[in-house]
Amino acid sequence: MLRLEKMKHFQHRSAGSTIEIFLTLSKVLKLREVEALKKSKAFGLLVDEVTDIAVQEQLIAFVQDVGDEGHPLVKFLFIDDVLEQSSSVNAKTIAKCIQDNLTVNLTF
Repeated sequence: MLRLEKMKHFQHRSAGSTIEIFLTLSKVLKLREVEALKKSKAFGLLVDEVTDIAVQEQLIAFVQDVGDEGHPLVKFLFIDDVLEQSSSVNAKTIAKCIQDNLTVNLTF
């Protein structure tokens, strides 16, 4: 059983605080994954565009590489709103979205 002895320091449980904690955790996890990919000799990238129920164009990406034990690992990399910075879902927009997500910067 996992003991969380230092949880007394995390007394902020509002919706905004919870969202901020999860966003920070996701940035750190993405940064770790991108840094591991940079050290990898080769990796595969699976990207697909989907439209969600709110009719938003979402780009979802998974990455596959070979782990330390020689087994292929597939990991979620990102999901992004394609039309957030563009008015059209075209190759240029998709390429920029992928590039932006592979050059992760930790800014809080």
